[in-house]
Amino acid sequence: MKAQIINFPKYPKHYHEFYYFREYFHVFCSAIVAWTLTVFVITYEHISVALGIGLGIWLFGIGLLVDFMIRLGLKRKEQEKQQRLHKLKKVDL
Repeated sequence: MKAQIINFPKYPKHYHEFYYFREYFHVFCSAIVAWTLTVFVITYEHISVALGIGLGIWLFGIGLLVDFMIRLGLKRKEQEKQQRLHKLKKVDL
């Protein structure tokens, strides 16, 4: 009977999906905080101050999302590059 080699993954199968969810969750939380602060300040202060604070936090949340998408794109490009190199190494062998 021949021994089988079992390759255990270094991380759970769908770990990357949880990672992406965590990143989106941060952006989602910042949007909720921005909306809550905007409503609170509109209720108790002047509307111009509320819009300034709310828009500032919304822009911060959008900046986080854009930053995440850029990092995600760069990470995917790096993974594709590594896969191509790995395929080339297999062909050379």
